[in-house]
Amino acid sequence: MELQWVTVDAFDVRGISVTTDNACEMGAEPKIPHLWERFHNRKIWTINAGDTAPVVYGVYHRYEEGVNGSYRVLAGCPSDHVKMAEGIEELHIPVSTYAVFTSNKGPISRVVPETWMKIWEWFQQTDQIHRSFLYDFERYDGRACNPEQAIVEIYIGVDQPAVL
Repeated sequence: MELQWVTVDAFDVRGISVTTDNACEMGAEPKIPHLWERFHNRKIWTINAGDTAPVVYGVYHRYEEGVNGSYRVLAGCPSDHVKMAEGIEELHIPVSTYAVFTSNKGPISRVVPETWMKIWEWFQQTDQIHRSFLYDFERYDGRACNPEQAIVEIYIGVDQPAVL
């Protein structure tokens, strides 16, 4: 797993969302897999002339109590690829500094949870960098087109820039 520090310009994402918490996601009936199933079945994105498939985002926001409380997850694409319709939400992600964790290559259903576990462990072991709990996101680009051999980046918003 790689770790990088980046500043990401503001961007807008549209999609569908659900409220959940980590206890639910580790239990018998997690909500996030059903959100992704709805997202893919609904095919809410459009491909503009000359474009390839858009980058897909899983945006985590509205954290109630950090890692212990509820939060909202939006499965979506850049706003210019999604038309507003009933049930579609739009988020404005402001410019921010992120710790970017890159997954190993493998099945999405395995590498994404593995990477989140490593993220939680990493932040428990450091007291110099703190999560902002404003916006975090999974970024699925061309390296995730094959869900059995995917590489995914997870961007974690931090309160302060990293000094390396």
